Amino acid sequence: MIDSADLAKFVSDGVDLAKVGKAAELYNQILPYFENSTLPVTSHYGFGWITYYAIHQSGDANFLQRKRMLATYMGLTLRRPHKLHSMILLEAIRLYRNLPDNDYRRPTAQQPANKDIPAFSIIRFMELWKFANLREGDWRRKSVNGNITPSTTEKLITCYIDELTSQPGLTPADDFLNIVNKALTQYPDSVNLLAQYAALCQHSGDTTRAADYLSRAILISPTKPYLWQRLAAILPSDTNPRLKIALLYKALTAPGQENFKGRIRLSLASVMAESGAWQQAAWEVEKVEKFYAANGWQLPGEGRRLKALIPTGTQPADPTEAYRKIEHLAEEYLYDSLPSQEAKKTYHKPAQAPVHDNTPRRGPQLTAWRVTDCNGTNYWFNPAKHNIREDLPHGTRLLIRTIGNRIVRAELVESEMEK
Repeated sequence: MIDSADLAKFVSDGVDLAKVGKAAELYNQILPYFENSTLPVTSHYGFGWITYYAIHQSGDANFLQRKRMLATYMGLTLRRPHKLHSMILLEAIRLYRNLPDNDYRRPTAQQPANKDIPAFSIIRFMELWKFANLREGDWRRKSVNGNITPSTTEKLITCYIDELTSQPGLTPADDFLNIVNKALTQYPDSVNLLAQYAALCQHSGDTTRAADYLSRAILISPTKPYLWQRLAAILPSDTNPRLKIALLYKALTAPGQENFKGRIRLSLASVMAESGAWQQAAWEVEKVEKFYAANGWQLPGEGRRLKALIPTGTQPADPTEAYRKIEHLAEEYLYDSLPSQEAKKTYHKPAQAPVHDNTPRRGPQLTAWRVTDCNGTNYWFNPAKHNIREDLPHGTRLLIRTIGNRIVRAELVESEMEK
């Protein structure tokens, strides 16, 4: 039996060996001493690092082993918050993401749940890890090959909300809500965070707030189809089916592979069916069915349900042109969610006179206005595009909505309409 002094030295020397690939071997040698309480508390720090390296060096598929090692670490007597504690959190996040049957990787008909793979709850883990132990470095984003990667806190929020929203009845801890509110302030440009918070709001039943945050995310990144799809899913079909169709059409025409858009088409077919537009619904279902069949896939349950509802003999009709006519409703809905501010016309730049020297011009030459808000910020826009008379005088007051330095909506203040 090794004495305490030799054991302490073995652990201390083992940290450097663990870094170079021998962590699992060292962990298994030291673990019995920890389990029978003969590992000196002064050696817990070194064993903590060995445990971390053992987890980190384990393959993504070693689920149970990594889960047990995390449990071992949480039983150590260590100073927290600490860099080691933050590194362990990253490993817990990795385990949650890797588990194929966890809520982050939900089982499907093609990949049913595997009862031999353990479950891992990031929510229960955080009850032990404690949100108060987040360090300043856990909030810091990193640049990897010129790309900004999310901070540890952002990754944690994603996993936590994913698990929370997958199980009805779960409520977030107050400490977690405080972290989310801080993150929303610190990362206002994070599309993923805005979308995650929208999911949290929807989980709590606040669909109005959820729609607001999804709208914010879309305004930052309008090319992500899943954002348009989720926003459409929140809105009820019976109150404004045309808006729902417009949002789904935005999702459908956003960049992305067709194999990810089958469910968007089925959602469109569902709204069409509810409105009695059976020919258009049939067209969408048929398009999905043909694409899935060509790839050897079965039509999803929703597709089979809709197919059974469509009256026999219905001839499919392409609804694309109808979608295009109401596509503007989606953009108008988003712009209405932006705050408005008053501005005044301060400069008028008339349209350029036509030229006769064969110089090519791109598009019509429009009159431009410069307007200035109460903070002295200037914006340029074309009044004709917003149905505003071009010849109105300087000082004309408007209500504008902006994204960055661009006016996306402008209208005259009510008193100006009478002039």
